[in-house]
Amino acid sequence: MDLHDGSIISFVLGRSNNNKLVFETLDQAINLLNSDQPLIQSDRGYQ
Repeated sequence: MDLHDGSIISFVLGRSNNNKLVFETLDQAINLLNSDQPLIQSDRGYQ
């Protein structure tokens, strides 16, 4: 989520909440942002 305007940067749907899903979402966000570096916030969940 963009902290400036609240828009969603990336999301990936999957059958289970696992590390593969997390990394696919992060890879997608990094690719979409090109040279910008995302700030990642974690809720300290399983992933």
